Amino acid sequence: MTNKIESKLHQHFKTLNSEKDNRRPPTLAVLALLITVFSIFIFYFFEDKITKEKEGALSNLDPLYKSKDSTKEKVVKARREESQKFLKEAKKAISQIKKLNLEKWDPEKNLEFNNLLETAQSMHRLQRYAEANKLLSKITKESKEIVSEIPSTLERKLQEGFFALNQGNPILASALFKFVLQIDPKNERANLGMARTNSFDKVQSLIIQAKEFEELGQDKAALRTYQKIINLDNNATEAQHAINRIQYKEKNMEYTKIFKQGQTFLENKQFGQAKKQFEIARNIFPNKREIQNAISESIRAETNFKIYQYMNNAKKAMKSHDWQNAIINYEKVRSLDRNVVEALEGLKHSKYRKELDQQIAEFLRKEEYPIRQKTLEMAKLLKKKIETFKDEPTISVKLNNLNEVIDNMEKKIPFIFISDNKTIIKFDNNIVLGPFKSRAFRLDPGEYSISGKRKGYQDVVASLIVATETKDNRVYIICEEKEGIAN
Repeated sequence: MTNKIESKLHQHFKTLNSEKDNRRPPTLAVLALLITVFSIFIFYFFEDKITKEKEGALSNLDPLYKSKDSTKEKVVKARREESQKFLKEAKKAISQIKKLNLEKWDPEKNLEFNNLLETAQSMHRLQRYAEANKLLSKITKESKEIVSEIPSTLERKLQEGFFALNQGNPILASALFKFVLQIDPKNERANLGMARTNSFDKVQSLIIQAKEFEELGQDKAALRTYQKIINLDNNATEAQHAINRIQYKEKNMEYTKIFKQGQTFLENKQFGQAKKQFEIARNIFPNKREIQNAISESIRAETNFKIYQYMNNAKKAMKSHDWQNAIINYEKVRSLDRNVVEALEGLKHSKYRKELDQQIAEFLRKEEYPIRQKTLEMAKLLKKKIETFKDEPTISVKLNNLNEVIDNMEKKIPFIFISDNKTIIKFDNNIVLGPFKSRAFRLDPGEYSISGKRKGYQDVVASLIVATETKDNRVYIICEEKEGIAN
């Protein structure tokens, strides 16, 4: 091959390699390129054939030349193997980009890659490895660049498509979504966008119809129409906003109705029904402050009403001296509000009066014989407590009864029984007084029998004469002599 022709070929591929990635060669330019490459190929083919014939003749005449030819073959082999690697990488790169359907969305670039690969393979066969490697490198580089840019390109096209759709331009949106689907037929967003684009006209028609229903006040018909739009395009934000608006309107009307019912119940002190209605209203609008305040107010009103009722019941019970019922009602008030001072004071008073009445009743029912001096003292103390309430009719009767008991006790003559706290003492032979050291009793005038018994000791018996003129009012009952030992 002459130096002039080789230089021209170098210059041609240098120009081809300097093209920018985003340019698309015109069809005529590609055709001219193919003609040029084919001419060069024919020229090289015949030139190589002549050269090989000459080299064959020389090798037969000169053994040294044959040795030189062997070295050259090794060099050529190494270059060929290197070029095969370039070819393999280029084919792999083209295979990757063809999987992305390059021929559909950029047919010119696809044709350019095919022509470059065919030319590079021709150069490889002609052993023009340097030129072939440049073309193969260009194919590999550009293919990888296109593949690396595809994700961002697809995302940009998708965003542009949805923006165009929202701007009411379904034609542009369709073109953008189709571009994405040519590269990635299973892209969910692109398929969704295409579906929305296909239903665009029908959706717009339904929106106009739904708005007319709204203007006529036919909210239910409008709501059904908007729902049809959502069924066609679940991303139709205008329809979804309209549905939310109509539903809010309906919910607010229902809420207002139920809330007013609750207020009416509250005014009529029907607290259970009021709370029930307010709870239903809260289920409609859980975070509305108005309903929270209404529920709190109904609880306070019910509590205050109960306190009022319990206080009245307690006061009525106190007037009728039904202290137990008064206590029950005051305690109910305290369970609702422990800061009601009147309830605390009423509870204390009712408990005191209940206890006092019980003490009076128990004392008046008490049958004691002989009567202990301590019992008289207790009666006087109880009388002192009762006198505080002597103006009350029921208390005055009880006080009179108690005074009679006290007068009767005071008429009896006091006696002191002294023992050793070991002897069991009986009074009139049938009343066991038990062991003690000293006890004071009040006795009617008369004669009494007192006996003492202690295990291991002889029983003692004494007669006691009680008279008003008796001066020594003490009697000793002690078992002191032990029983004799049996023979």
